[in-house]
Amino acid sequence: VYEPYLAGWTKLQEAVQRLKEKSKYSKFFNKQQQLTGLGISSYLIMPIQRVPRYVLLIRELVKKTDPDHPEYESLQKALKSIQKIAKVCDSHIK
Repeated sequence: VYEPYLAGWTKLQEAVQRLKEKSKYSKFFNKQQQLTGLGISSYLIMPIQRVPRYVLLIRELVKKTDPDHPEYESLQKALKSIQKIAKVCDSHIK
């Protein structure tokens, strides 16, 4: 799900910048930022920021979970999986 979004990230940013330069879109983006306090770029980056947050969350869950807990092994597997996804995401951004 994230790979196509990440692969097109640079083009997306360029397209948004071009739209911001056009007066009718510029007005829309400015109004949206005034209403919400966040610009369009802030919303577009959110999916990219989500994966590292999952890594931190699950890592903390593993750290706080007793190794004897029935879900401990599942949490470890989840952490390994999300770390792999994060590496793939990072490779698309760099």
